[in-house]
Amino acid sequence: MGSRTWQLLPCGRTAFAANPEEAVFARLFRRLLFWYVSLLAVLVILLGLGIGTTVPWIVFVSSEHDLSGQIAPLAQIWQNAPGHACPLSLPAQGYMLACYDERGQLIKSLGVVKEGPEKHFLGNSLALTALHESSAAQDALDESGTQQVQFDFVFLITSRPGMPRQALAVRKPGSRQILGIVQLGMTPAKTLALRQMIVDIFFTVMALAIVFGVPAGGWYLASKALLPARLAFQRQRDFIANVSHELGTPLALLRANAEVLLRNRSRLAEEDAALLEDIVAETTYMDKLTGNMLLLARMDAGQLRVEQEELDLGRLAEGVVRRAQKLADQGKITLTFQQNDTGIGIAPEDLSRLGERFYRADKARSRAVSGHGLGLSIVRGIVAAHRGQLTLTSEPGKGTSAIISLPATRQKQIGPRTS
Repeated sequence: MGSRTWQLLPCGRTAFAANPEEAVFARLFRRLLFWYVSLLAVLVILLGLGIGTTVPWIVFVSSEHDLSGQIAPLAQIWQNAPGHACPLSLPAQGYMLACYDERGQLIKSLGVVKEGPEKHFLGNSLALTALHESSAAQDALDESGTQQVQFDFVFLITSRPGMPRQALAVRKPGSRQILGIVQLGMTPAKTLALRQMIVDIFFTVMALAIVFGVPAGGWYLASKALLPARLAFQRQRDFIANVSHELGTPLALLRANAEVLLRNRSRLAEEDAALLEDIVAETTYMDKLTGNMLLLARMDAGQLRVEQEELDLGRLAEGVVRRAQKLADQGKITLTFQQNDTGIGIAPEDLSRLGERFYRADKARSRAVSGHGLGLSIVRGIVAAHRGQLTLTSEPGKGTSAIISLPATRQKQIGPRTS
């Protein structure tokens, strides 16, 4: 039969194509995958929000390292030419340079647009601080010239970034005498470009994580989470197969002994004979159950032997009706053959579960009527072994239809039957 790799079709129809037990794992895997992927996606988004709030700080730290690498060589040039006042030039485009004397007065500036926000770069507050420092002093100015760094969420603001700057006192070689102060900073445009580069890298990494990392991580976690359940299910199958195999012989002996005693029924008390008949009936039931479980175990192990041949379904149906008619006559039952399968039908919530082992839609019916709950599992296995499909259509109160579709073995047409 098929599985719940099943699909629900219109009008209460369910098509089985694989193992319904595997379909349980498939549904569980999909649910675990959904939750793991959702959890990982949320974590990635939260991480993104966290990084988004710290991008200005990342820009400031990056610019700090950049300026530190540039300002030391500039101070060395001035130190090597002590007789010249600020013999310096801009290291590259996107930087601003200012030189101050030993009292903090501006000597000259390069790359500063004095009509815009860059004019605040020329303020000597940082230069005066550098006079008392043995290393470079640093700060960051916003557009108003205030010495502060804003740590707003970078993706929600459109204002131009601030201006990071560093100042370093230049001293005569081998002396504490100060030649001047060199101050270097980044233009807002360069800082903006640096910020944009960091944001682009972040978005690229985040997109790759969501598109590839999150699904792959969810798939891996869901697979790992299902391993114990699959192992337990396989052990259960092995246990049922072993128990069914071991029960076959004692059940057969028990039934045979009871049948031997019943041959001398005339010598037995009526109550004893009734007990023996119960033993025969129960052992027959158990023998059939263990036989079905052994058959399912062989199906699970791929040991079911498949024989294919052309079959006239019309002749087969007539034979089934003929044999059933003989049994019906013995019980004084009228048997009528018709195309529609009629009955009580199956509820939609039960239809989707048919084919699961030991599942019975009507649990209120007796064991003798409803069987073991293995019949459809066996049919499913046989149909699947032939690479066919079983389709069940049911409507409560009207009946159930089962359609088996099997692939043809040879392109040969069976001619009309002659009587």
